[in-house]
Amino acid sequence: MEALLLIPAAAAKNLSKSIKGFVSYSVIFALISCLLGVYLPIHFDISIPSGGAIILISSVIFIITTVVRMLFKNFAEGE
Repeated sequence: MEALLLIPAAAAKNLSKSIKGFVSYSVIFALISCLLGVYLPIHFDISIPSGGAIILISSVIFIITTVVRMLFKNFAEGE
């Protein structure tokens, strides 16, 4: 439960420059994680619980946003 709250927020922090963007990105990342975390194991017949799949997808989103922030310095906070 805590990971579902923390990981999308951490990913949103990588991309957002304002509170409005932070909240919007957090909601979008959490929604994507939940939908894909339930859908993908069912669709590909993977024997992983949906909770674990949601956390894995959230982690992948976090890694992607971290890479984007490192590659494009304009996403860096304070610039």
